[in-house]
Amino acid sequence: MKYQGLNGVDLVRASNDDVYDLVVNVAAGEMSVEEIANRLWAVLSGRFG
Repeated sequence: MKYQGLNGVDLVRASNDDVYDLVVNVAAGEMSVEEIANRLWAVLSGRFG
C-alpha cells in the first residue's frame, strides 16, 4: 500500500498474466534494463497486453 501511495501507481491494473510474463522474461535474461523499465511501466499503467 505504501508503494502505491508514494509513487501514484495502482498495482491492481496489472494483470497476473502480464506480471508473470515480465518476471519470466527478466529471469531468463531476455531483456535489457531499459526494456524492463519500459515493460514494467506499461504493465503497471495498464498499457500492456
